[in-house]
Amino acid sequence: MNAYVATLINQRKKLKFKNFVPLCEVFGAYTVNTLKKGGINRMEDLLGKSASEMLKISGLGAKTYKEIRIKMKDYGVEIPET
Repeated sequence: MNAYVATLINQRKKLKFKNFVPLCEVFGAYTVNTLKKGGINRMEDLLGKSASEMLKISGLGAKTYKEIRIKMKDYGVEIPET
């Protein structure tokens, strides 16, 4: 198992202890709608997504991506910059 996979597994374990707060309670309406258009419906769906994958979602730009990274960090989960 490589280090990246191990990190993802640990992050999922951390996130499971957070009682799965809905996206709408973490992010603003625009971010939630944009994520849902990209097929991301739960916070756990964000794990393992790279910046390039996220920025391919229509309407999700650098500012929204930064908001996502900051909010996820508040939950103890690091999303890679690249």
